[in-house]
Amino acid sequence: MQLKSLPPLQKPNATTIIERKVGKNMSKSIPPGSPRKGGKPSASQAITDVLLSFEGIDEVEVEDAEPDPDDGSIIPAAVSFGLSPDALGVHILEFIAWAVSDMESAGASVHLHLESQPPWLNEPGRTLAVSIYVNPRSDDCSVAVGLREIDEEIDEMAAFLKETYEEYWPACRPRT
Repeated sequence: MQLKSLPPLQKPNATTIIERKVGKNMSKSIPPGSPRKGGKPSASQAITDVLLSFEGIDEVEVEDAEPDPDDGSIIPAAVSFGLSPDALGVHILEFIAWAVSDMESAGASVHLHLESQPPWLNEPGRTLAVSIYVNPRSDDCSVAVGLREIDEEIDEMAAFLKETYEEYWPACRPRT
């Protein structure tokens, strides 16, 4: 099995879209998810919940990995999120970049990707798109095994981000 290179922020099969309005009336709109056996939340829901713990993340979208119908390779999963255009957003980006880099160093098959449209096409300060691409750990595995490994990678990423958020984020967030 061959792995696909990172796609340019495409949107295959969005499985979870969560939005949170920033302001006095904080609200979350969470479509019903299907928990796994034993009542454990899906990997998509777990990573979404952790990312929405950060006040400055206002939207999370998890795109499932899927087999490429053209060549049988795996299109990686993507966890994309928006950030507030202020110091809090910068601190969150720095914190998540550190965490993803640390996971990569430990052998996780995750990659942080930043992209921005030209400011004249969007509202300045709101053009940055942040995604974490997740591939299977094994280079040579079946599609079924690869998709299961991606789900496990997302679970591990959610657990690691939750742990680091609880332990380190209070000291890293900007002071107001």
